[in-house]
Amino acid sequence: MQDEWFRSGEGFFIIYAIVERRTLEEAARLREKVLRIKNKDKVAMVLCGNKADLEHERQVPASEGKNLAAKWGKY
Repeated sequence: MQDEWFRSGEGFFIIYAIVERRTLEEAARLREKVLRIKNKDKVAMVLCGNKADLEHERQVPASEGKNLAAKWGKY
């Protein structure tokens, strides 16, 4: 079912938890899956860090999320 959603989608929000590093890594895998399924080099996406209210538990620096989003925007 997920593959069909990706095929029919025109834009995507990819959300990771700032308090769990593995979710940012999973976000990168999810982006690659979307690109593969849509057979495109570029698709409209927004990378969003979630759980900002848990700043004291942050594992992913804001700069890392911003840098990844900027990198993705260059494709």
